[in-house]
Amino acid sequence: MTSVFRPLRAGRALAAAAFLSMMAVPAAAQETAAAAQAQAPLSPFMRHMEAARGQIRDASWSAATDSARAALEAARLNRNRYEIFDAAVLLLNLLQKQGRHADARNVAEAQVEDFGRLGDDDGMAIMLSRAIEAGVAAGEASDVTRLQARLIELAKPYPALWDAGSGQRLRYAPAGLSLPLAQDGWALLRFEPADARNGTARLDYARRLDERGRVVLQLGIGYLEALRGLDGAQRQALLKGMQGEPYGEQTAAPAVAAALPDLPFKGLVQAKAALRSGGKGNGVIDAEWVAARGDWRLKVQASYPEAAQAEALKQVQALLGAMSWDQERRLFREQTMAAQAEAINAEWAMAGDWAAAAKLAQAALPDATFPLEIARMNTVMASAAYERGALDEARSQYDAGLAAWAYAGKAYHDETLYETALDRAADTAYRQGRESEAVALNKRFIDWVGDRDQAWTLPEGRAQLESGRTGQVLPLRVGDFRLKPIGEKRFQYEDLKTGELLGLSVEQRAGIDDDALERSMRAFMRDKLGLEAGAMQASAFVPRAREGGTGPLQGRKWAFEVAAGQDDGRTLRLDGRSRGGAPARMVFWIVDRGDSRSILRAPLTADSDGNARIEQVAQALAW
Repeated sequence: MTSVFRPLRAGRALAAAAFLSMMAVPAAAQETAAAAQAQAPLSPFMRHMEAARGQIRDASWSAATDSARAALEAARLNRNRYEIFDAAVLLLNLLQKQGRHADARNVAEAQVEDFGRLGDDDGMAIMLSRAIEAGVAAGEASDVTRLQARLIELAKPYPALWDAGSGQRLRYAPAGLSLPLAQDGWALLRFEPADARNGTARLDYARRLDERGRVVLQLGIGYLEALRGLDGAQRQALLKGMQGEPYGEQTAAPAVAAALPDLPFKGLVQAKAALRSGGKGNGVIDAEWVAARGDWRLKVQASYPEAAQAEALKQVQALLGAMSWDQERRLFREQTMAAQAEAINAEWAMAGDWAAAAKLAQAALPDATFPLEIARMNTVMASAAYERGALDEARSQYDAGLAAWAYAGKAYHDETLYETALDRAADTAYRQGRESEAVALNKRFIDWVGDRDQAWTLPEGRAQLESGRTGQVLPLRVGDFRLKPIGEKRFQYEDLKTGELLGLSVEQRAGIDDDALERSMRAFMRDKLGLEAGAMQASAFVPRAREGGTGPLQGRKWAFEVAAGQDDGRTLRLDGRSRGGAPARMVFWIVDRGDSRSILRAPLTADSDGNARIEQVAQALAW
């Protein structure tokens, strides 16, 4: 059985092993540590952690707690998330060992805020789980409710699918599943909603078993289109195939499996299994139920000490009995969403035909339920509307798509779709005169693309990208051209409507002589753009000086006659070929400030109006 419990149980096992190792360190290890300490002084964090380990070995729990707290403060001052986590876990373990559960809850809550400031959502979720469990042990029901609300908020469930409005229960609308947040000692500790129909929503609960440890229950529910049309025997075979084989030290426990009660929901096809880790009678049992009803699959796993099996199963039944599962929905009509999505992707991602993709997306939209599907369909339809100039329609659909993208993962083709949504939604807003909204979307686009040196930042309240190293400033938009970082020191200005594309390189070395520079430009045009460069004409260019710039400023302009070369299939086509046709000239604006050089590159066609717009970009930039 491939247990999705393994990360949780392994994490607990590692924490326990680490805790025990602090209490009994071998003499050889102590000597090695002492030798290392003699060679290099320990940091304050390590010094306090070493002190705590020694005090744990001596069973000096109060002193060890003080040392762990000091280690945590040292880690916080250093803003080291790994040290913060290690010290916090040690301190929480020590507090709970002494029965100081309310103190443990306070410490865990404080670490939630620390990890929040560090932008570590995983650390926040783990510390929320520890805070909730400590709050249950301390009998702090109102704090548990408050913390669980924070846990759910952090998980970002899609509002159309999940409802936790009562504060007591969590309802998963399309599945018809209603679950308690806390129930007779049980508490929800982990929540991961699914963003797509092939995903699984996961919920973890835990409860103490008097003095005999704890029982952990994990519930996973997901939609499975392959269930449609299967009879009972076929469903049973499919469920059996989901159970897999024992892992590592686990062995099958058929007698335990035979004694497991059925899941208490009506109309199920279900299968049960159990695995044992450790010796019979004193090991750990992983009990598993897999079930199907309609197009939905349910997996329940319970992990508990075998010695406490009777009590553990009684408590598991009580928790499951407090859940309700009814009125699940069918989420597709004749054609599966998987087949519809494949056809849509083939049109826009492979054929580049947004109009054809949008037609299929419109047909699939009634089946779209999960945020990823809704985001995809609306982005495809919006992109087709954008390309035909229907900006009001594009705006509405991009708005709907971006609202759903906030709850959806972004991998493979979805990275491109999300980038397209941000980019074109910003362009639509600019063209409709919604300036502040356009700037906000443009900044999100640049942050998402991410291909830039860390020195370049997006200042609040200004529509520009600034270099903290050189002071250079790049406007996010010049006319109809928007900015996109494509490397640490490389950028593009592109008109998304016409396809006209300008390349900009910054912080280049200014000392290269003109002959070498011209040779490199000709090689670039030949090898990267597929263009053969002919005669070059040099002329003066007076760059606009940026505010606060230092050092002498010198500019010039080189224009090369170009013709399409023989394409061997290796050229990158960075020449900005647009609806105006292939370029007749390639122009380079070369600007030196001191020993730093910037170069703006653009193709010019026979379209004089388009060329004038490109010239305006060069004049608008501050160098």
